[in-house]
Amino acid sequence: PEAIFVHQNIANQVKEGDASMESALHFAVEELQIKRIVVCGHYHCSGVKKALLEFEKEDDLSGKPFYSWINEIKYLAYRHWESIREMPDQETRLQYLIELNVLEQAEKLRSSGIFEHNPNIEIFPWVFDPHRNCVLDLSYKYQSIRALAI
Repeated sequence: PEAIFVHQNIANQVKEGDASMESALHFAVEELQIKRIVVCGHYHCSGVKKALLEFEKEDDLSGKPFYSWINEIKYLAYRHWESIREMPDQETRLQYLIELNVLEQAEKLRSSGIFEHNPNIEIFPWVFDPHRNCVLDLSYKYQSIRALAI
């Protein structure tokens, strides 16, 4: 690539009305004319971990500034709780929720209005594993999830 343009926030949230995200996306697509977008989460993400702990009632975040920011991740955990609760340990549940979050944010990005005029932009959902120093491409999961409509 000629350049890499990065936008990040807590837990990679794509939220309608987030002026920072919408401005960065518009600038990247319309001005820089990017053709590929990577939504890259990472294992051990503190934002997703806090949402999972709050969902499981092991942590109380009410009144803290980012509480509303991670609320959608709690709802994602709720929607997939049947699968999550069957997992053998907290670390596995967290990794699974992180992957689900990346897939969900990639889909929300794809559903945003800017793609109506730019339908050929590719979105790549990835997760970085800092312990193994590698990236996991979730594209194969993304295609099946899109078919099922998270």
